[in-house]
Amino acid sequence: MCIRDSINAEYGKLVADHTELPPPMVAGLKDLVLVVFKDYLDLCRMIQSRYCLEPAGSKGVYGLDDYHHLPYIFGASQLEGAEKQKEDPILPKHITDANKVDAHRGRYMYFEMIGWINENKKGPFHEHSTILYNISGIDDWERITRGMFKMHTGEVMGKFVVIQHFLFGKTLPCLLYTSPSPRDS
Repeated sequence: MCIRDSINAEYGKLVADHTELPPPMVAGLKDLVLVVFKDYLDLCRMIQSRYCLEPAGSKGVYGLDDYHHLPYIFGASQLEGAEKQKEDPILPKHITDANKVDAHRGRYMYFEMIGWINENKKGPFHEHSTILYNISGIDDWERITRGMFKMHTGEVMGKFVVIQHFLFGKTLPCLLYTSPSPRDS
């Protein structure tokens, strides 16, 4: 088993395990994301802006976002079903409409991230954020959430340069080796 498979398996298990939680704990997780994680993002943005920081290894237009990936997963999951609302449905294609972004960014994390990009990047959205622009053509938020999660698993959690900084232990075991080493025999 390679490192990517072991990390993906553990990461998937951690995410899948939350579906078995009682409703009060799930509500607590939502609060954690929508309040605490959002405050963390605001702090990151303030530091990035104040010190004109640029991400190391940025993929530019080929990356989802120069700094963050999780807010798109959380934001898309927050919007699941919003495209089916009878009154004022919120569609993925609305991320290309500056008025819709401004109208929704105070309430939805996905639109908050798009607003941040619009404020900090110059030029047409489809040129500087090609992945997000392409994703906006998908018709429902649930598919976007699943796709974002798969992208995060492959592009973030599956990269050794990222996970090498994780502190592995009881909660997140490192399953690099599946057979005992010669020294153990």
